Amino acid sequence: MSPRRPHIASVIAVAMLAVLLGGCGDSKPTSSGTTTSAYVSTDPCSINSSYHSNLRQRCTRGSEQEEVERPVKQPDAATASATCERPALVQVYAQDDWIGIAKTLASAPAGCLEAWISVPTDPGKDGAWLTTRRGMKQRFAELGSNITPMPEVNFNDWNAWGKKHPEVSWLERGQRARAEMERAGYDFDNGDHWTLNEIPVAALVDGGDRAAVLDLVRGLQGKSSQPTGVIYVVVTPQPDGMTPALQSELRAWFADDAFWKVMQRSAAAWSSEAYASIRDTCEPGTSMVQQVRALRAYAFHRELFVERMALGDGSPVVAVLERSVPLSNAAWSWTDAYGFTEVAAALMQRFIALQVRATTRLLPDGTPIVGFAWAPKRPATLSEAAYRRDLATVAAAVRDAVVNDNRTNDRTNPKPCSYPGAKLTRW
Repeated sequence: MSPRRPHIASVIAVAMLAVLLGGCGDSKPTSSGTTTSAYVSTDPCSINSSYHSNLRQRCTRGSEQEEVERPVKQPDAATASATCERPALVQVYAQDDWIGIAKTLASAPAGCLEAWISVPTDPGKDGAWLTTRRGMKQRFAELGSNITPMPEVNFNDWNAWGKKHPEVSWLERGQRARAEMERAGYDFDNGDHWTLNEIPVAALVDGGDRAAVLDLVRGLQGKSSQPTGVIYVVVTPQPDGMTPALQSELRAWFADDAFWKVMQRSAAAWSSEAYASIRDTCEPGTSMVQQVRALRAYAFHRELFVERMALGDGSPVVAVLERSVPLSNAAWSWTDAYGFTEVAAALMQRFIALQVRATTRLLPDGTPIVGFAWAPKRPATLSEAAYRRDLATVAAAVRDAVVNDNRTNDRTNPKPCSYPGAKLTRW
């Protein structure tokens, strides 16, 4: 994927105007040393969360066999008959269940959806989660021609490994990760893409983290002439809002041209992990327009901030953020980490449809593009059979929301969500 987008201002301004009218926009140094920081050492499996930590609980992942066995809910008659001018491009970060979500997205009506889905690493013999899973390109090809795997590289995993091997620089770690992915059959000079997961929030403020990210990305990009990476970046949680402190940190980060020039060369897509929460969105009595407007403002808050800085078209920051594909929240069902989504599957369906309406952007040729995080987690109140049934419903909600927002001439309108005690957070 090498998205070339219109200027950020034109995309977001048109989309926001459409929402206000009640519709939808068609929408510092660097080093190769082993510098670490107080923030980058966060345990990725910790259950403690703070502004400068990454909480994704990646240590428990479903087996591939379990994912293959999960049923797929087929589109209803109306969705199955949809026609689309061109396929929407769906970018999915999959913590697990990558085969399950791939099977569901592959069942979309012909010509309505293409998907790029990240595949996490295997623990390997040393348990370090650095080994690229073999056979995924063939497995995805068997599921459907409209879906493509992207091998994941996780910043936290390589940081943890580096503490045991401090003699190996961040640059060499990136080179090793790329070589490992190439051994698994990926060809980054001929259309494949890698994903770098969880660039930490600390990169905004800590030089050691920023230098580590730069060198890791340099190693991953290698000598490829075109950007080959899809980069996921941790952002401020939705309830925190745009504080003066965050504005100051963003302004300093966006002024670091050396950082953004490397990202411009390497990032085919730049994805903020803007995981909205039902408790911060689904306020009873608020309208679809209000909810979509608030979701869009959160998902694109960095892009909008750059617009206000008026850096100019020659800025590498502008070039990178014009490739932005915010990751919305299809991670069900969580009380933390991805925001609050521990609700009935029917409410999660509605929440997903609202996020599709809020965060879909257009490429210059009119192709819609949207991103999601996918990380199933069984509620304690559901039996295994009920969980699998409801999980199939939530997965289908991603497929159907994209198709119904993309269908030719008769796109559907999502309804507002409502959850007792929720308050709509406005950025």
